[in-house]
Amino acid sequence: MFAHETNLTMNSRLIGFGLKNISDKLWQPCMLTIMHFLAMRIDTNQKTKQALHLIVDEAQVLCEQETTASQLLYAIETYRKVGAIVTLIAQNLTHVIENPALRDMFSNCPFKCFLDQGGLDAANLAKIQELSPTEFRALEENSVGSGVLVWRGNVYLFDATMNKDNPLFEQFDTDFHSKAKQEADMKKSDSEKQKDVPDSGTLQWEDLSDATGFLE
Repeated sequence: MFAHETNLTMNSRLIGFGLKNISDKLWQPCMLTIMHFLAMRIDTNQKTKQALHLIVDEAQVLCEQETTASQLLYAIETYRKVGAIVTLIAQNLTHVIENPALRDMFSNCPFKCFLDQGGLDAANLAKIQELSPTEFRALEENSVGSGVLVWRGNVYLFDATMNKDNPLFEQFDTDFHSKAKQEADMKKSDSEKQKDVPDSGTLQWEDLSDATGFLE
């Protein structure tokens, strides 16, 4: 990122930045570079009237460092004013609430979507989001694809489950154990099919019994 010119097409409509293997020493330079790029893209998109959509996965990890959290909070507060859309994805709601920067981001977000929030996460959610007993029960049911949606103060229960017969199901399914079992079943099925196929190169005794000139 720093030693050479990038080999990416920075004018693409979809660009992903992965920070998984970034060392602590390079974290800040990387974040500054990314935020600078986003700021330039915001300026460009304003001129072309195109909305930038910033999606931040594992937001609680990014906000573990104070400088990164402040940069992200600034982006959320300012990007929306110029037509950009910012989406934060976090796995652990408790970490979100305990982090002041993330809590402010959460408060400034008009659209929230909660999936399974059992135990401590559900209890902490009650401190910052008013939900009815029915809505809290929906979060504790651990039903795949179901949850609670908050939009401009209104709360809705949603069910986004997809039938396995749907041709898109395979593309959206992220269940590791289900995929592993499916692969194991396919291998087992292929193995059984191979056992059922007779060996065409083996001469059977009953075939010899009809051969001309065979001596008993």
